[in-house]
Amino acid sequence: MSRSTNKFNFTQDKLRRLTPAEKVQRYYDEKVHGLFLQVTPNGVRTFYFMYANPELLVETKSGVRKKSSQLKLGRYPTLSIEDARKAASEKAALVARGIDPIRNHRERVAEVQAEESLAKLDMKLTLEFQLDNDESAWRQYTRREKLKRVEDTVKILKHHFGHWLQSPMSSVKREQLQGWIEERIRNGASPGAINRPLAYYASVYRRCRLAHPEFSSDPFEGLQKPREKTTLVRYFTDEERERFTEALELQPEYFQILVFTLWRTGARKNEILGSRWHQIEKRGDRHYMKLTDTKNGEERLLPLPAGVFKALSAWRLSQGLKDRDWLFPSPRVQGVRLTSIQKQWAKLLDDAKIETFRVHDLRHDFATSSLANGTPPHVLQRILGHKDLATTLGRYGHVTPEEMHDAVDKLGRQ
Repeated sequence: MSRSTNKFNFTQDKLRRLTPAEKVQRYYDEKVHGLFLQVTPNGVRTFYFMYANPELLVETKSGVRKKSSQLKLGRYPTLSIEDARKAASEKAALVARGIDPIRNHRERVAEVQAEESLAKLDMKLTLEFQLDNDESAWRQYTRREKLKRVEDTVKILKHHFGHWLQSPMSSVKREQLQGWIEERIRNGASPGAINRPLAYYASVYRRCRLAHPEFSSDPFEGLQKPREKTTLVRYFTDEERERFTEALELQPEYFQILVFTLWRTGARKNEILGSRWHQIEKRGDRHYMKLTDTKNGEERLLPLPAGVFKALSAWRLSQGLKDRDWLFPSPRVQGVRLTSIQKQWAKLLDDAKIETFRVHDLRHDFATSSLANGTPPHVLQRILGHKDLATTLGRYGHVTPEEMHDAVDKLGRQ
C-alpha cells in the first residue's frame, strides 16, 4: 500500500477500524504534516512525528539533503488524536527554528532528571545532616583527617546558623547571608567574629560540591564581607630572637622540634600538623616534604634544611613513629594529630619575655630574613606557596624601621 493511500484525516472512528497486518503499517494524518500512527502485527498503535532533521545532513546523488528522523509521541488511545496533533505541531515549530526535537526532548528529560536527583539530594544536603551524620561529605572529610576541633566547629555553626539547620542548603541565598552579616555588624560584632563563622559555613558547601557534582549552590559568591584590619608584618628583633632561642631550649621536645621546623621552613602550622611521615622524600642528597593540606589546596614541595631533617628524624626514632603516623601525634588521643599548641606557645613567649607574637609570625620572620639574606623573591614565593609574586612582595618586600632610619640619617648628614 502506498503512502498516499495510507493518508487520511485521523478520527476516532477511522483509527478504531484499522486492523493489524502481517507487517508493521503506517498511517499518515492529513491535518498535521509529519504525524503518523504505527500499527504493529500484535495491534500496538503508536503516534510518531517524522521530520527532516535540521542538524543531520546526508549526501545523495542529487546533492545534500536533511536526514529524516522520527520521534515517538505516545501510544493510542492513551494519547488522544488531538494531543498527538498538538505535540506534533509543537515539534514542527522547533524544526522550523532549526532545532532538532529529539535532542531537545533528551535535554528536557535530562533537566527533569537532574531536578529530581537534586530534589532527592536536598533531603540529605542540609546543614544538620552535614554536621551530625557520619555519612555526610563534611563529616567524612573531618573524620578522615581526624580533626580534633570538629566538635568546636559544629558548635559555632549551630550557634550562628541554627535557623537554617533543617533547610536544604540549596535554598539558602546570598541575600540571606548578607542580611546575617549586616545584623551582626549592627550588633557590634568585629569583622573577625563575622568572617570566621562564614568561613566554616562555606567549607560545608565546598565539601558538598566536591562530593556531589550535581550540587552547585554557592551563596557565598559575591558576598560583601567586612574587611579586617591589616596588621603590620611582625618579626623578631635581634634581642627577641636571642631570648626566643634560649627559651625554646627549655620547652618539651615535641614543641621544640615543631617550632624549629616552622621557623626554619616558613610553613604554616596546619601544613606541618596535617602531614604524615610518608610525605617526606629524598631527592639526591636533599630532603623535601610534599605538603597536601595547604591553604590554597595545591600540593607543593617544602625544602627541609639539613638541621630540620636531622631534628625530625631524631624525634621520629625516639617515638617509634611509622610512615602513616602524623608528624606530631596528639599526646593524649591515639591516632589523632596534634591540633592546638596555644598554651605551650603562650608559656614560651612568657619565658622569652616577648609580647604580641603569633605562631604564624614565625613564617613572617622566616620570609623577612630570607629576603634580607638575598633569597630571590620568586624562589621565596614557591617556598611559601603563594600563587603569585605580588603577594610575596606586597607582604614581605618591605624595609625595616632601622633601614628607614638609616636612610633619613644619611640624608640629614648631607
